[in-house]
Amino acid sequence: MSDFPLVSIITPTYNHKNFIGTCIESVLRQSFDAWEQIIIDDGSIDGTNEIIKTYKDSRIRFINQNHRGIWHLSEAYNTALKLARGEFIAILEGDDFWPADKLEKQIPYFDDAGVILTWGKGIIVDDKNQVIDEMMPKHFNKYKNIYQNIPIGIALNRLLFENFIVPTATIVIRRRSLIEVGGFEQPIGIPFVDYATWLKLCLRGRFCFINEVLGFWRRHRLQTTNLFNSEMILGTAEISSHFLDDLTLDQRKSYGINTHELMSMNAYLRGTAYHIKKDYVKSNKEFIKAIIGGYNLIRCKAFIGLLSNVTGIELFKLINSIKVKIKII
Repeated sequence: MSDFPLVSIITPTYNHKNFIGTCIESVLRQSFDAWEQIIIDDGSIDGTNEIIKTYKDSRIRFINQNHRGIWHLSEAYNTALKLARGEFIAILEGDDFWPADKLEKQIPYFDDAGVILTWGKGIIVDDKNQVIDEMMPKHFNKYKNIYQNIPIGIALNRLLFENFIVPTATIVIRRRSLIEVGGFEQPIGIPFVDYATWLKLCLRGRFCFINEVLGFWRRHRLQTTNLFNSEMILGTAEISSHFLDDLTLDQRKSYGINTHELMSMNAYLRGTAYHIKKDYVKSNKEFIKAIIGGYNLIRCKAFIGLLSNVTGIELFKLINSIKVKIKII
């Protein structure tokens, strides 16, 4: 067992009583042992912290804070980042878990000094650990340079349209690079910290996708994705739009970003979020923007969304059925 951590694992948790044990045990089973796990419990009231305290391994560092909520998630992440001693930062939220060889497979890729972020395939599981689906980049071989961010910044061509660096349970980041971009970023009103952070890192160095299962992402009833679905969709569009606004025209051209189509995509996302919120006036306005400015598939999806608003007939299952055919930008 190593006396000094090479990897610092950030584990935010809140009311994960049913899952935190599986999370911690998956870290303890790692074949690569030079790690520390920094667990920050956001004031759980279900006994999560009592379960954490039963684990006596000296590599586990536990902080129990007063409840701040999802809108202050970056504060927990950045608190852990300041405490981290490792050269690399891994993310493992309290309801997720890892395969035993995750770190052993992933860390060697950082021998290339130009690589600042690695991630791999993720498996979606339910609250009983039953497999639901697999997550990995679409058409990886065809768009390998984009997914690997070679040359630096080219991943924006895809990342601004969709956060393909998922799930966070598979990700490891070079700590120095993360600190250089200011740590984890969570704009006001956004219930997640990953997307804005990846966009900033995209301009700092190369990424490396590893075609191995490197994390298990749990889907359950009280998950943020379910509780704040519309806010997450709206937040993705807002972060993408603001990041685009900060790019110069030369940068947009250099990275191959189609501004017109990106604005259309974000209008469609806003329309979808407002539809979920049942704010059909705002939803219609955004869908119309997407129809006017978009490429054919987005126009089709926005039209179905608009038709759903106007008729009162829920047609979004039809939209989801064509999701897998979405154009690669």
